[in-house]
Amino acid sequence: VMLDRTGSMSQRPNGTLPPNTAAGANETKWSIAVESLESLAVSRDSSLRMGLILFPTDPDGDGGTDCSNLATWLTEYLPPESNDPVCLPAELLVSPTLGAASEIDNAIDRDTTGLCTYTPIGAGFTAARDGLAAIAQPRRDQYALLITDGADTCDYRDTYDTKSLASADALRGDLVKTFVVGFDGSGTGVDEEHLNHL
Repeated sequence: VMLDRTGSMSQRPNGTLPPNTAAGANETKWSIAVESLESLAVSRDSSLRMGLILFPTDPDGDGGTDCSNLATWLTEYLPPESNDPVCLPAELLVSPTLGAASEIDNAIDRDTTGLCTYTPIGAGFTAARDGLAAIAQPRRDQYALLITDGADTCDYRDTYDTKSLASADALRGDLVKTFVVGFDGSGTGVDEEHLNHL
């Protein structure tokens, strides 16, 4: 699973920002995605090899840069504390394996996992390709599930290009089937055409 960890996930599915309360946090796309993913992992723990990629990587203070937790985004959208560099790579937190539910649960937390600024979807695909290639076995199908609420904001940038379509094509070339969940009900946040191409 390639999960978008950008700040827009702090919004409700309709694109509005809930209040910074426990009830408000429950209404966010981030909360819905995390709880759904963890529930799925538990329900299929012994039958489905699951792994987790978050994109982008949270620098977590490296070089004075960081991503911010959900409450910070709910207090002020685009908080100054979220000063992560442009378009960092994705990070493979859990390699696909049976019994990964507890690892996935430990890898993400609704309230403390940092939400970042930029959306390098292509970096998620690159990390998925590398992670799946490392565990590929003959006659075992592999799948990638992208969950995002926006568009790739890192394609065709001068300093960093995630090449999302080329990265998705490379994954397909490895016979990995990809599914995309465009997780947004506002009608404006998701680049539907691009996600359909992916």
